[in-house]
Amino acid sequence: MAGPSRDPRPGGDPAEGSAIRRAAGLPPAPGYLAPTVPPSGVNPDVRKLILLGVGLIFCVIVTLVLAPRHDADSAAQQKAAAPKVEETADERRQRVQTMFDGAFAKASDGADFDQSRAWLDLLKGISRLAPDYVAERATDWLDWNKAVSEPATVRGSYVKVRGLIARVDTEKLTTPVGDITDIWRCYIGQPDGSELKVVDLVKKPSAELTLQRDVVDIDAMFFRLVGYDLGKSGKHVEVPYLVGQSLTIYTPPARGPQGAARILLLVGLAAIGVVVAIVVARQRVAPRRHPALLNKPGVGIREMFEMRRREGTAQPPPPTPKSP
Repeated sequence: MAGPSRDPRPGGDPAEGSAIRRAAGLPPAPGYLAPTVPPSGVNPDVRKLILLGVGLIFCVIVTLVLAPRHDADSAAQQKAAAPKVEETADERRQRVQTMFDGAFAKASDGADFDQSRAWLDLLKGISRLAPDYVAERATDWLDWNKAVSEPATVRGSYVKVRGLIARVDTEKLTTPVGDITDIWRCYIGQPDGSELKVVDLVKKPSAELTLQRDVVDIDAMFFRLVGYDLGKSGKHVEVPYLVGQSLTIYTPPARGPQGAARILLLVGLAAIGVVVAIVVARQRVAPRRHPALLNKPGVGIREMFEMRRREGTAQPPPPTPKSP
């Protein structure tokens, strides 16, 4: 039972206010002692740890997904290549002049497309080579700048070519070479239109090509520089001119773990998600009721004293004058 100057007993209705506030004509005291409960009901420190953990997991996933897969082929390419025997300019000139019935000795850099005897001899020689033979010798990528500035130093070299396929023309031979009656002229470059090069293939591409989209790989032999005018612009260009057998569409290496490693990663992520859910569920707390309910754990003498002190400082309203 509450006296005239006492607060309501624990468990009473806090909306009624204390006797002092009622006597002073004041409304019930606001819940200034009510603790601020997070909207989610989760401890802020625990929430920060969970967010940091989720961020760390996200970074790990992105790293694993974007990491290129190193298969046997790429690992073999990363091995140190055996040192090559350097040849002098005279030795190279003599060797190149004897290849394919002296086709390279008759090459003329900067000339337009033609079906010269030298070009036909090169087509004949390339068509007779085994694909594995060409692939084994085409170990270096074409140095575009060197081929344009010093074509004589690259002529007769087996090289690898990669680029965006921009155009494919079928050219009929005026003089068939054995079983070859047509060649497929491929215009290749970078996505921005730079490093243009032309490759004549003695075999029809087996795959359906999407121009301006597919990236192709070709093992070919550098022949000479070819000069021609670009379509609508009319700009004259001189670009590397090569001869190869066939092309393949380049497929980027798969990223992230594959096979069993991928399954283990997914299982691990699912387990982490379950653990996070359990932690969040255990950290949820029920919101506290008004601290005036003294039977609620967590409200002690200090809180009671502070409430009494604040209520005692309230000034009662002036008395109403009596009418005469």
